[in-house]
Amino acid sequence: MPNKRIIMASSLTYSAPTRIGIHHYASLFARNGWNVFFLSSQLSPLHIVRKGDRVYAKEKIRLWMKGGEWENGIFSYSYMTVLPILPFWSSEFFLRNTLRFTLPRLSSILERHNFTGSDVMWIENPHLVKLPSKVKHNFLIYRIPDEIKEFKGCSSFILEKHQNALRSANLVITTARRLYEKYNEMNLNGEVLYISNGVDFPHFSRGDLPMPLEYKAVPAPIIVYAGIVAQWFDQDLVIRCAKRLKNVSFVIIGPAIVDTSRMAAVENIYLLGVRKYDELPSYLTNANVGIIPFKINELVESVNPLKLYEYMAAGLPVVCTDWDEMREMASPAMLAGDVDEFCDCVEKCFAVKNKKGLISFARSNAWESRFQKIMREIESHCSCKHS
Repeated sequence: MPNKRIIMASSLTYSAPTRIGIHHYASLFARNGWNVFFLSSQLSPLHIVRKGDRVYAKEKIRLWMKGGEWENGIFSYSYMTVLPILPFWSSEFFLRNTLRFTLPRLSSILERHNFTGSDVMWIENPHLVKLPSKVKHNFLIYRIPDEIKEFKGCSSFILEKHQNALRSANLVITTARRLYEKYNEMNLNGEVLYISNGVDFPHFSRGDLPMPLEYKAVPAPIIVYAGIVAQWFDQDLVIRCAKRLKNVSFVIIGPAIVDTSRMAAVENIYLLGVRKYDELPSYLTNANVGIIPFKINELVESVNPLKLYEYMAAGLPVVCTDWDEMREMASPAMLAGDVDEFCDCVEKCFAVKNKKGLISFARSNAWESRFQKIMREIESHCSCKHS
């Protein structure tokens, strides 16, 4: 019997330095015998020249020029379109034809790899609301991991089209309570579920790992942040904490899509840049505290932070700014309402010796349990039985 097929549409490539929920679900589908077509967001000449897009454009160009690549049951591809959807220019004509005017034709790539139809289609990228109308599928999932209207790349036109497209979904997955309440009130045709983020527990709970070379030049104790440094990252908070806790090292790991020169100028802040996903457990295990210093705004209020689970799987106590979803999670993280409280919480974390509660919380939030819940929904609606 041939493997089941799923097409997953993301804003990131499968090999992106930052792994989010859709990456983990893709891996789980493949591990359970599915063939996965992982389609990253659009590539165009404008995306290559725009500075804000260059962080991720290099890998998209590589995939596009190579014609995509297979790895462990997952085919990764990024498409080049001559009609890109842009924040400052998105029209009905562009949206309707962006997938039609690709180089080469996206339909030919799908056909070449036996994805002219799929058992399941999974959409996370709002720019790809027309994809379900282009490819036959039996079951349609929209997963909403963020408040998309708060992103610069999502115009009001695209937001409207995305909201309308949700009505064709069999299942809408939200990762935060606030998102669940919002979309559940829309009376969509499909079911709306709250399924929070999770963790690749075996990957981050490997215990004694060698100390990264960079850490040998970083005085202990080490406070670590691993993730994108974007507009929601509170640089002022980190700078003020670093200046107050002068004997503490603040290590920032991940791609920066905003100016970080002010942080770089602080003596005990270390900006390491991007590190491979496989390397992250070593950086976490050999740190002392994990932090999530996010600004409290409408975007962050709808965030269920994946990194919290990863920190705890590695045995790190966590300090996080205080927003509603964090309180809903009822995790062992320490929540801080201002800079002084954040610094106080960091210092309290140094006294945490028993890591069992942290690790147990992470283990109970493994991606596998989320995946099984989604599979039950799929199986209850169609004949996509998995082995």
